[in-house]
Amino acid sequence: MKQFLSLLVFGAILTGCGSPITTATAPSQEDRLTAIADVPQYALGKPIAQGNLTLYPVILTKHNSIPHEDYISLAEAKKLGVVEISEMPGQEEVNRLMVKNMGPKPLLLLAGEMLLGGKQDRIVGKDTVVPAGEEMAMPVYCVEHDRWTGSSSKFEYSDSMAPAEVRLKASVGGQQEVWDEVASYNASLKVSERQSSVRAGFQNKEVQDRIASDLTPIQEKLEAEKQVVGVVYAVNGEIENLELFGSEPLFRASQNALLKSFLADASSKVERKPKVLDIKDVTDFIRRALDGQRSQTRIAGKISNWNYRSDGIKGAETTLADSPVNGTDRSGFVHGSYASEKH
Repeated sequence: MKQFLSLLVFGAILTGCGSPITTATAPSQEDRLTAIADVPQYALGKPIAQGNLTLYPVILTKHNSIPHEDYISLAEAKKLGVVEISEMPGQEEVNRLMVKNMGPKPLLLLAGEMLLGGKQDRIVGKDTVVPAGEEMAMPVYCVEHDRWTGSSSKFEYSDSMAPAEVRLKASVGGQQEVWDEVASYNASLKVSERQSSVRAGFQNKEVQDRIASDLTPIQEKLEAEKQVVGVVYAVNGEIENLELFGSEPLFRASQNALLKSFLADASSKVERKPKVLDIKDVTDFIRRALDGQRSQTRIAGKISNWNYRSDGIKGAETTLADSPVNGTDRSGFVHGSYASEKH
């Protein structure tokens, strides 16, 4: 009997020898991408959902030959100790600060980055590039309505941006609109009216707990994607905005600050069962964001700032000087922030 069973097993093994053994292979990144109609240089990666927040990574699929300089981010510059930000020497102003770049690379500061200290907390008002070894005045907005005192004229940066809707007002609005949005954001988190800085809302326990629990999982999923140059950000199934960069290194340098901004914003919105967001809605948003009207608002050294408006979308862009972009020609593009018109 034992011999018979052994023969059966042996026969089964021989029978299987003629059939190739197949193993499941994970789909390549290309297989997981969603194409965007009429925009061949970009595609969408797999959505990343965390609570009421969903991110759609924007993947660069074609080389655009963009002549980018090797910029350093504000976070990197602070870590290396090669940047100094202070009140204007001898003539403090609400809407201007002095930036000194002591490093060997041009410094890129993005609209909405939070600068804490000085006589009142500020955020960067417009994307700004400070050449290596130089100092220049930078436009800013106050995000602390009452204070105008301080033991130091210097500012610190904690790798954080203001919540998304505050950043939007900085990009396309004015000082009063920024103050109004800070007050609205703080009120949504039940922050005391005596605490007029956006820092009060951002450091709210609910916001910090959300960042502590959700930041790392999102980072890990984003790191798994290659050639990421931006993200579409949605809350409760509604698109809020698109952040897009001219290259992956530019995006990665600002990734953590952006993610904190998204989480801070999502924390202030009542979480509800989201409506189903069709992927076509996301691709349509990107397509419209790349094909609108642009008007130049500022030239500062090697870059230009532009206001942007399209069908249901408004925002701001930064390009190399005098290089307006459109959906097909992205040469000279550095950074763009595009928000749903519902804001």
